[in-house]
Amino acid sequence: MRSSLAAPPRGRRARAHLRVWARSHVLWLAALLVALLQLGSFAWALARRAGFPMDLEWLEGAQLYEAYRFAHGLPVYGPPAQGFVPSPYPPLYHLVVALVGRCFGFDYWNGRVVSDASIAVVLAVQTALVVRAAPSRGLGWVLSALGAAGIAATYRPLQASMDLARVDTMAFALAALAAWIAGRPGFGAARPVRAVGVGALLCAAVYTKQTCVFYAAWIVVGAARRDLRGAAIVAASALGLSGVALAILQVRTGGWFWTWMIIMRHHPLVPERCAVSGAAVVAIGVGVGAALRALAARGWARAESYRACGMLAASVPAGVVPLLPPGGWLNNLIGPAMQLWLVLLL
Repeated sequence: MRSSLAAPPRGRRARAHLRVWARSHVLWLAALLVALLQLGSFAWALARRAGFPMDLEWLEGAQLYEAYRFAHGLPVYGPPAQGFVPSPYPPLYHLVVALVGRCFGFDYWNGRVVSDASIAVVLAVQTALVVRAAPSRGLGWVLSALGAAGIAATYRPLQASMDLARVDTMAFALAALAAWIAGRPGFGAARPVRAVGVGALLCAAVYTKQTCVFYAAWIVVGAARRDLRGAAIVAASALGLSGVALAILQVRTGGWFWTWMIIMRHHPLVPERCAVSGAAVVAIGVGVGAALRALAARGWARAESYRACGMLAASVPAGVVPLLPPGGWLNNLIGPAMQLWLVLLL
């Protein structure tokens, strides 16, 4: 008499395995198709908006005119009596747009294409991290497509601010690129050129948007846990380049550059925004911390996961602080939104 606990026949086991394999692959294929549809819609929107011949947002024209003044040698960071008041941002984004304008002529697409290229950099960094961390290369590419679609899905909730002629996307892209290089195998004092390159990228990020200083601080701290000397090279090169740039800008503008960089401190805080932001930050922090602890307890958390969570933590002050005064807009949440997707993938 055959026991009820006996293994099923080999043919039945094979058919069961086949059903499980087919079901899982169908689910992955369906998710991939949805992701590709989302990415196609995202690319279509970016392409259609790039050449739109008017301001898509009220500060685009001012940002482009500032780049125009850089390209033609007109004063930018000077006293209001010069007849021009600059935006309270460092000059690197405007210098890049000015270079594009000098090469191809000035139009609205100049500033937007820099933001579009920055989106591509963020997606490339995310793909490199996820493919390397995934159990297989094929699964890594599928997960990367899903993560890219997730970033694309945040486009509308963030009021389509990613591709505007503004500094935000380029600033985060530089910080993300620096974090990726600092986290690669072999980084450290043994390769000082790479450490100096990370420092230069951090300087560039801060001179694109001031709040990138939070990302720079985390990247240096994270690098110090792996290689103290390498982190010292990163910090020294970033501070040295930043100091030289500051000295040059102060001399060239008669001391007005620093005045414009810190002018936002005069804006009062909105109590309602502070309350909502505080509660949201605590909730997200508790959720991410609990998830990371649970994954670590099961041995699923990787070094990339911890570094990505550190970047997410740095993105909180970088993204939330500018929202607290009047006039703060959802463009400041581009960095936290992009980094959150990377944390979820890893």
